[in-house]
Amino acid sequence: MTIINAPIRRLDATDLPECVELGVTRGWARGARQWDMLFRMSEAYALHDGDGRIAACAVLTKQGDLLASVSMVLVAARFERRGLGQRVMRHVIEQAGDRVVLLHSSKLGRPLYHKLGFRQVTSATRFTGSLSAGAPTTREASAADLPALRRLDAEVTGVDRGVVLDVLLAEAEQVRVVETGGETTGYATGTRHEDETAIGPVIAADEAGARALIADIATAAGGPVRLEIDTTHPELVEWAGSVGLASGEDAPRLVHGDRPLPGDVSRRFAPILRALG
Repeated sequence: MTIINAPIRRLDATDLPECVELGVTRGWARGARQWDMLFRMSEAYALHDGDGRIAACAVLTKQGDLLASVSMVLVAARFERRGLGQRVMRHVIEQAGDRVVLLHSSKLGRPLYHKLGFRQVTSATRFTGSLSAGAPTTREASAADLPALRRLDAEVTGVDRGVVLDVLLAEAEQVRVVETGGETTGYATGTRHEDETAIGPVIAADEAGARALIADIATAAGGPVRLEIDTTHPELVEWAGSVGLASGEDAPRLVHGDRPLPGDVSRRFAPILRALG
């Protein structure tokens, strides 16, 4: 049996260290905490070589019944250009069932995703750096806020993200909310990943609310932060640069087929992570 015909196996927690190391060999940051979070909220699949090592892998995160995101698509260097990435991708798309499938694409992966029927709907610009904005204008969330926060998230994303939010809220060092007239109209989280705090999702009624959430989480983090701002909000992109955050390469946001994304994109300013769409 050749590697291209090898069975695709669902991974478990024991495979996590090998996935982390495979990412490092392909030039990715170690990102152990991100991998760990994804393994607890997602399904990871892989092809193995004759020695039992991972040759190619991908992670599928089902977000309710309507949406799924694909991430961590990796092929070991020794098996490049042998169709393994395409085979793993076809498998996770099949596992997504009737859900709309989306991903953020690297430049390297773009030709494969286009071949598989993905189309660009928007993109996200990564910003990194430190920001100190003075006294907070948003407030820390409490346990009493969680039902309203979950309702808002489902309303804006168009799906009940269930276990994805369970893991995120358990891991986040910061959860902040914006209120208008006593109603929760925005929220964001800050989660420590190695030497920086990842900010996201950022959901708000308007750009002013998004700016306040980002600024307050970044200030409280007291060090480097990272976030992905959706380019459908160009004024927020411009603001992030104006306050000293450094922009990186845009990552196109792709959707499989011609189905529309659920939810209200006007209130989604940043995803949880690129890995979660």
